[in-house]
Amino acid sequence: MSADKTEKNVLLEKLATTFGVGKPFFISEVYETWPDYSQLAASNLLFSLLDENLVKRYDSQTFYIPKTLPSGETINLDPYSILERRYVTDGKNIYGYFLGEQLLYLVGIIKTQPTKLIIVSDRIQSRTRPVSFEKYLCTVHRSKHKTTQDLANAHMVLSILDQYDGPLTPEIKEKMTELFKGLDLKIAELEKFLTRFPTSTHQRLLDSGLSIELQ
Repeated sequence: MSADKTEKNVLLEKLATTFGVGKPFFISEVYETWPDYSQLAASNLLFSLLDENLVKRYDSQTFYIPKTLPSGETINLDPYSILERRYVTDGKNIYGYFLGEQLLYLVGIIKTQPTKLIIVSDRIQSRTRPVSFEKYLCTVHRSKHKTTQDLANAHMVLSILDQYDGPLTPEIKEKMTELFKGLDLKIAELEKFLTRFPTSTHQRLLDSGLSIELQ
């Protein structure tokens, strides 16, 4: 039975408003976000949208509303966005964070995005899980503590300083400000995480004045 056009448009608008265009969402989230839809009704509407190419499917659980350029070209979903959505943040809630070279890329210290990624996340049960998405080889570690924005900020700041001993240029600091949303960390608060990092990282933190200048 074909789904009613009005019902399909209502669901499409809800999906666009809630998850965005060109961004992944999972079929389970449709059921959880709108419990007034039965699973059968939601599935029928979703697959009707698929038939009309208004929604596309990346894999059996992952869907997205395609983004179309003025030229009419459709942009396919970047698998990086799936990793980020599944293990790091949905744009509102944070449940993980990146470590390693990906952070250097995000703040402009290196110019080529790495394909080997490290993530710490609340969203896995095992201690460590290897995850492969197309070109990305990712190691996901289970977080020892519930992830908060402050905890993620602290570990990401220290991870950058652990890898990079060059100058923190205004451009790098600007990107760090954008990456570390709501950064309001003092050196004393960061120090409790420093036992996991070498002494040189601690010294770079003290020398940089980073936690003060980014407040």
